[in-house]
Amino acid sequence: MVAVVAKPELLLEIRGHSPQHLARLAWHIGNRHLAAEIRPDAILILPDHVIAEMLRGLGADLSNITAPSSRKAAPIPVTTIPSPLDRP
Repeated sequence: MVAVVAKPELLLEIRGHSPQHLARLAWHIGNRHLAAEIRPDAILILPDHVIAEMLRGLGADLSNITAPSSRKAAPIPVTTIPSPLDRP
């Protein structure tokens, strides 16, 4: 049997003042396509001073922590532009 365990790493822990506030913060993080771990009461990302300033401006509570993480990258949306050849 093989166990895969995430190595602890330096992370930025983001907390909101309510579930709605945390969801708004998550939207801003996802809009920038950052890898993040979404927890019920916090979001974890790699430290980034520019993102930290933006989140502070949005009222987030930020802490630097060391913990294992299962951050996932946000999917990049793909837009299909119809070709003029596809028109009837």
